Amino acid sequence: MILNKEDSELFFKLWIPLLDFVNTEYQVCTDFKMQPYTHEHYEQSPPDKIKKISDYLWEHKNIIDEYLEKSKLPAEHQNIISEWKKAVTDVFIVERHLKKGSILISTQNEVYQVCGITLSFEEILNMPLPVLLKTTLIPFKGVIIYDGLANVSSAIFGSGYKSFFKDLYMTAKQNKKIHQTMSEQENLTTTTQKPQKAKIQSDNKNHLSYVIRVTLSKNCYRDIRISANATLNNLAGQIIDAFDFYFEHLYSFFMDNRWWSEAAEYTSPFSRNPPYANKVKLSKFSLRKSQQFKFLYDYGDEWRFQCKVLEVLEEETKKATVVFSRGEAPEQYPDYDE
Repeated sequence: MILNKEDSELFFKLWIPLLDFVNTEYQVCTDFKMQPYTHEHYEQSPPDKIKKISDYLWEHKNIIDEYLEKSKLPAEHQNIISEWKKAVTDVFIVERHLKKGSILISTQNEVYQVCGITLSFEEILNMPLPVLLKTTLIPFKGVIIYDGLANVSSAIFGSGYKSFFKDLYMTAKQNKKIHQTMSEQENLTTTTQKPQKAKIQSDNKNHLSYVIRVTLSKNCYRDIRISANATLNNLAGQIIDAFDFYFEHLYSFFMDNRWWSEAAEYTSPFSRNPPYANKVKLSKFSLRKSQQFKFLYDYGDEWRFQCKVLEVLEEETKKATVVFSRGEAPEQYPDYDE
């Protein structure tokens, strides 16, 4: 399913000026201009520039309120854009295509029915399912669409994973838990965020942040500062991003610092073997300075990362960052023919 011609034109009419505002006000891509505000110009724009601007927007959703305060849009259009603050950015499994939209499963095992804008996901992907991709889902006039940008992985899943993803879909369908609008998502976000905030304010004794050195080789490592309230899945994403890898494979943490230790293994949300990394916060482990654990990424190539806690900080970290970097990361997919 895709938006009708009128609605797809309306989406780009609202979306492009918003991106231009973000880029102009916050100097995201100083060498790039969104104008003129036409779909044709947008389609011809460098995808990396568009992605960088949209990523900045989704990381700072409060910009939407700022934009609406300064815009002279009719109330109907303002309401549509305001709803985009409910956007969900994640890595998703495209499990199947239906007449009413494609089924996407998030790392939180939430199931979404998503419409295309001018092309359906089936037309865009044109490949066997399931498919792993990263994108941002947004509400639009009573349905869920995506922001027009998607990074598609080349990951291949065996029959076991296909069955696992099918079970997630069937369970959500039977329980009527498939998100067809973002109104349900807002309720989920509200109920999960409030207790976390209260916990931080009421328990000042907790160490709120860590600086963790993640080493790939002797002369290649990254020091990552991250909140104790972040999940292991959040940490996995930060590690992969810090080494300029694509986050498109399964992984495991071994919190007892022993490779393949089943006693302390936490796996990717898309794995068939719990416990899952997206369900466990770093605070669960009461990490101490100098404590070590291991991270294995991609069971095929087996990228092995050694993690060591450098600092335990009594202060909050709102966004994980790389505070120190040494050495150039190897290519994730080297061309062995050269």
